[in-house]
Order: sequence, then C-alpha cells, then structure tokens
Amino acid sequence: NPEIVGFDMYMNLYHFNDWIKDAMERVKEDLWLELYEGTVMVQNQKGNLTTICNDNIGKNEVNAICREMGYKMGSLGSSIDNHYGSRRKNEPKIEFPPFGYTNLNCASDASRVMSDCKMDNYEDADVPCFYGQQLAVNCYDEVWEFKMMSIVPVTRTVRGSDYVRGRVECTVHAQKHGLDLDPRSHVKVGLVIRGQDGLREVDADMKYRYFGHYYVGKFKRTDEVKGDDCFACIAYMPGTEFYTVATSGPEDCPDNDEHYVQWVA
Repeated sequence: NPEIVGFDMYMNLYHFNDWIKDAMERVKEDLWLELYEGTVMVQNQKGNLTTICNDNIGKNEVNAICREMGYKMGSLGSSIDNHYGSRRKNEPKIEFPPFGYTNLNCASDASRVMSDCKMDNYEDADVPCFYGQQLAVNCYDEVWEFKMMSIVPVTRTVRGSDYVRGRVECTVHAQKHGLDLDPRSHVKVGLVIRGQDGLREVDADMKYRYFGHYYVGKFKRTDEVKGDDCFACIAYMPGTEFYTVATSGPEDCPDNDEHYVQWVA
C-alpha cells in the first residue's frame, strides 16, 4: 500500500549492503539479539522478546555482544540508567520483557552470542534475578574520544571602530567507554586569539547549550577583537593535561602546540 509504505528511489542501497546481508542471514536463525537503548533483548521468529540477567557477566560477554552489533568493544551498562539517564523520583518504572536467560558465558573471540556462547534458560536458574538486572551494554569503537569538532565565529562591524563584536560556537565530542561526558562538569571551553608570542584569552564566557549541543560565547567591541583575528576554541578538562583545539582564521595564522599546553596549565 503506497499510502502506508514509501520507498526512496534515490537511496544508496550500497551503503546498507553489509546490514542487508546480515539481516538475510538472520532470517534463517531462530533467535537473535537486539539492543534497545543499551538493554540486550533476545528475539525469536514470532517477535517475542526476553531479556538476559546480568549475573556473572564479564568482559568477554560484553565484547561478544558489541561485536555482534558491529562495534569493536563495550562495557557493562545499566538498563535503568540507559533508559532514564538521571531518573526522577516520580517517573514510572519501565516495563522490561521477562527474563529469558542467565549465566551468559562467552569465549574471548565470540562474535555471535546465540551460536558462539552458552547460557542457561532462566526458568531453570537456581538464583533469581531482579528488576534492574536486565543486561545492558555500552558499545563503542574507541575507549576514549575527545575532539573539538568545529568552531564558527560570527562577527559584526562596529561603526567608527577597528574592532568587531560577535559570537563563536564550538562543538566538542567527548566520550569515555561510549558514554558522553557531562559537558558542564567535565569539560571547559575557552576562546583565545592566536599570536606569534602566545595566546590572548577573550572574555567570551563560553557556556554549553543543551538544545544545540555546542558551546557559545559572545565578545564585545571592548574585547578588542578584529574580524581577521586568528580564533581558537580550546576544550580542556580541569585538573588534567587533556585538551583539544579547533581553529579559524587566515591561512598564515600561527599555530603552536606549546602555547596551548601553557594555556591549559
């Protein structure tokens, strides 16, 4: 029925080639894994879902699940936190599918959980599992990622002045074990002007905007910023030596790593 199901004739199906091959192979399977907001679900041909108890789960089991999902590795997660984040007191409990399996055990090289690993049917278990013990994972390709993705300065001329006013937006990607770091408590961002002799900080009061997932700061004429200045956004973690930089400006702008290290310190 074309009124219900549509198809984009310009879609690049080659991009989904591996996913299509994998899906066609799974059609022959009786059981397979799905991830719903990090919670591991086992689905059968009839569409019935069950969960796996996280008793005795270790690194091998988590990595096997994440490899099956197309990632390199993973870490044990929380089914409740994955759904709610910081759960409010009056929020209702989420209804998980019933436990179907427990005591998952995988070898270090396992990549297909239902065929390569062993586990017990939950109905035969000697130890009960409780709400919140539904197995959940955080999958990722890199243990640690910290990178400034972009810097976008927007300037406005000020009549009768050589200086400009404006704003700058900077986007930072910061994850550990596949989880986003809190941009307000873990990451700080500063705006500087790069010079041959060092960096000059601009009092732009960089603040994080959850709605757009970026940091933004404003500068005034009195900050003595020029439209062709060599801008840089520096994201850093207070108390550590970790930092990342995004730059904007003419091609001949100076770019000295020692200046960034000194500024962060």
